[in-house]
Amino acid sequence: VGADGATPHSAAPLTAPHIAPWHSARLCATTPQTATTPATTPQPRCSHTAGLSSRVREHVAASHAAEGGGGATPPEYSGIRVQFGVVPAGGARPAGSEGEFHQWFGEGVYALTGSYGTGAADGATSDMVAVVFADRAAGSAAPPENSNWEASDVREDCVGRLRRAGIPAEVVSVAEQCERCFELGVYEHDATAPWVSRGGRAVLLGDAAHAMAPFLGQGANQAIQDGYCLADRLAAARAGGLAARVMGPLQSYALLRRAPVTALQLESRLLGAMETAGGGAGTLPQFVRDAFFLANGKLGVAAQVFVKGARPWV
Repeated sequence: VGADGATPHSAAPLTAPHIAPWHSARLCATTPQTATTPATTPQPRCSHTAGLSSRVREHVAASHAAEGGGGATPPEYSGIRVQFGVVPAGGARPAGSEGEFHQWFGEGVYALTGSYGTGAADGATSDMVAVVFADRAAGSAAPPENSNWEASDVREDCVGRLRRAGIPAEVVSVAEQCERCFELGVYEHDATAPWVSRGGRAVLLGDAAHAMAPFLGQGANQAIQDGYCLADRLAAARAGGLAARVMGPLQSYALLRRAPVTALQLESRLLGAMETAGGGAGTLPQFVRDAFFLANGKLGVAAQVFVKGARPWV
């Protein structure tokens, strides 16, 4: 299963359908026994890589390419990047804001601050800041990810970006104090590509099938709905005595889920373009963003979009 944030180890061949052990949210592939392998229970080899880099997706695409279909396509770079930082709670954010998320928009920059904890009894344990910006046009080549950068470099760049965009001091304060900082690009997978391999030996769920921009917060939600829908289709087939006919339920799952997740991909992509408006070449003018949020806020459209994404489709 090429699920959200879980793929088989790159060295483990997909030779036959099997159920691999599940450990700590990682999909593990067992090592096949050879003449030099002791005759003991195979030990799982695990890797914790994102659905964006799913080896199962590559396998599904390759199975169709062998029959004349299209091959695997790499994730598409959105042209948007996110700088994220975390600091132990206590003074970085304004007093009384622990239970709130604060959003700010500047020229080409969207910033979000929030606090996390272990519950009301213990209070917040961490403060966070996320800074979103566009650095090039969508579809263009992405810069190297996580190459030779240090947390201090990301923090310094983030603080400077916030100040240039005129973001309030309460956000800058969180960024300045962050001990853990990193920067990542936003990528998407083409949700119209095949989700089921030829013969039904592999099926995709979550990011491996339809990685989307994070601006609706729907990545994990949609992966859960994928899992429910797939289980429902397989259970229905088993109840009807069709356990041996796998392709029907798998294709039914893909057909049911493809339309809603594709719609969410488009909505999230639009929201990302709006949130980074005014960021220079390839971005929307800032006044378009302001008018968009003003109109949608008054009409209640924004709330409907977020609620619709979280509502189960199956």
